[in-house]
Order: sequence, then structure tokens, then C-alpha cells
Amino acid sequence: MATEKNLYDILGVSRGAPTEQIRSAYRRLARQVHPDVGSAVQGASVSMAEINYAWSVLSDPVRRREYDNSLGTTRSGTSSHSSATRDDRDTQVIPPRILPPSRFPWRGMLIAAIVGSAIVLIARSFTDSPQPGIPDQLLEPGSCVVVGSERLASEVSCGGPHDYVVVQFIPLDRVCPLDTEMYRDRQGMGMACVRAVAPGASVVTPSSLR
Repeated sequence: MATEKNLYDILGVSRGAPTEQIRSAYRRLARQVHPDVGSAVQGASVSMAEINYAWSVLSDPVRRREYDNSLGTTRSGTSSHSSATRDDRDTQVIPPRILPPSRFPWRGMLIAAIVGSAIVLIARSFTDSPQPGIPDQLLEPGSCVVVGSERLASEVSCGGPHDYVVVQFIPLDRVCPLDTEMYRDRQGMGMACVRAVAPGASVVTPSSLR
């Protein structure tokens, strides 16, 4: 609803009035003018429709600012400035804070990689070189083996009885040298090229196979 009357004058407040004062004025006039109230003032200078319209405009910070601009004047005084600032703060949409992209911890990752590599190397120094004479079932040149009825080569301790010594360990699709015998690894990982040892032999080193 539009009206030619000054909305501030309708509610009986100044242009610099804060929102709370405008609300109080609206409630007071509504109690006096509303037709459903038994004590309504007859012949009031303003109607309930005008009071509602004035309140709907002046209680909305955006519409109130547009209305003030249409009057060609700005609200002055300390109270006016405080009210406008407070109303603007209530309606202002604060943009989300944009955080800078997180930096990838390259230095920490590099240190962790170096430490991890060192741990792996230390662990391999203890695990990749088994103690002499202790079978680990991973055949390699110098491993002592026995061949069972299944014709499969099984590693045994070189300190005990054994039938053969591994000269070369090759893939399943290759052939051993002519001066060796060929048996399949019990683990199924390849073929063991072996040479028989003399009866009663107990310890054989790789250098003795050359």
C-alpha cells in the first residue's frame, strides 16, 4: 500500500529513531487505532492500514534506506548513524572467509621417506643374508639340497647330510648347463641346477663350486 504521508510522522518518530523505538510506537498506535480493540480512538488521524504500512517499511533496513533516499535527505546525528550501522550489520551477508591453500608438507614427507628407506635397508641387512647353514627354502648358488622321491629339491643345512649343491637357479622355462643336474624347486619358484657332492660331505661353499 502506498501513502503520501511521511511514514515517520505516521508513527510519530524522528527520522533518526532506532528500530526499537519505531516498534514501540507501532505497538502503541496499533492498540489505539485497531478496530478490534475496544478502546480504539474514534476519528484518529491515521488508519490501521497506514500504521501497518509505515511499520512494514521502517522495520525493514533495506526498505527504510530506500525510503530515506526517496525523501532526498539522510538521517543525521549519532543515534541515526548507530541505527543505520546496526541495521546494515543485521542484513549484511558476510562473505565466507577464503583460506589460503594448504601447503603440502614436502619437507616432512622427504624426511619420512629417508627414515623409512634407512629402516628398510637395516631390516634387509638382517633378513636378506641368512646365517650360514640355516635353510630358508630360497634356493640360490651354494644352497645345499636333498632330492626326495618326488624329484623336488629341498634346502637343508650344509652342516648335515645333503645330496647336492646348487650351482645355478633358473626360471622354469630354461635349461641347466650340461655339467649339472636339474631339479624343480619344492617351492615351485624355478629350477635348481645342482652338482652331486661326495659321500659324507657336510660343508660346501660357493667358491668350491667354481
